[in-house]
Amino acid sequence: MTVLDEAYERLSSAWLENERGFVNHGPMACEALSVMGLDTEVVAWADRSAQPHRAGTNRAVGSGRITDWGQSLGNFAMLEEWVGHFDRSIRESGWRDTVAVWVPRLMPSMSTKLFHAMIRTAHATRSIDTVETEPRRRELAFSLGYWAARFEPRPSASSPGVPGHGARPTQEITGEDVQRQLARIATGAARRFVSRPDIFTLHGVTGAMAVHLLAPHVPVAAARASLDHLEVAHLSLFGDAVPTVTREARGVDRATLAARAADTGDVHAVKLTEAAFRALDATGDPIFVTAAEIAAGADGPG
Repeated sequence: MTVLDEAYERLSSAWLENERGFVNHGPMACEALSVMGLDTEVVAWADRSAQPHRAGTNRAVGSGRITDWGQSLGNFAMLEEWVGHFDRSIRESGWRDTVAVWVPRLMPSMSTKLFHAMIRTAHATRSIDTVETEPRRRELAFSLGYWAARFEPRPSASSPGVPGHGARPTQEITGEDVQRQLARIATGAARRFVSRPDIFTLHGVTGAMAVHLLAPHVPVAAARASLDHLEVAHLSLFGDAVPTVTREARGVDRATLAARAADTGDVHAVKLTEAAFRALDATGDPIFVTAAEIAAGADGPG
């Protein structure tokens, strides 16, 4: 069993939200820490993240008999049934087919809970793509089930009344094109974050880079649609202005940034730092180094 599998096992007693509705970030942060090479931190983070989500909750998996999925989306009372549905789908159809079919159906609700259901699904998908194990199958089932139960659709770019956006031409757009455009949106989000670092602008970056993780696992047409949904979500949440940023990165190396992010004890610092590393690889834009330095508290003296 890998360290991340052990973390998922330790988090199995924790529910998806705490009693105040705050999303459980533990599985996402543990997966991000592992990707950044900080396996020695993962189990302790799992234990710490599980505690606030234990009281009054359980991890029951329902029968999964979703007879009308369109009518059942967004029904949080059916959460356990949704988890059961995805648990069975992953076992019977495989995780790849389950993701390919269901992520496009859920993408209209990508920004629900400030992108968290989608972000958790993206981290779970990357983990199971690395190695398929029982804890990772369960984590993916819970992530997809949570997303389906919290489903709240938003308009698409081609919807009437969406300012400044029309139907995106689909011809000649490849999966690589989609990835480049997702990275472009993440770059704008990083500039907003650097200009105004807060929990709200931070999710513009992690949300965009979650779509970047999921897009290769869905059909190209669905990946194009996810790009539209992301653009509209960012327009709705952040507006269309992207600030000019003059703040420069200090050039802190990745290993130091990752360690500093872990030392903060902040799940959002860890997730943003890992997402920034991927975005830097995709774009070469140093704005992501600056964003990671801010998130990790490495942008000041010392």
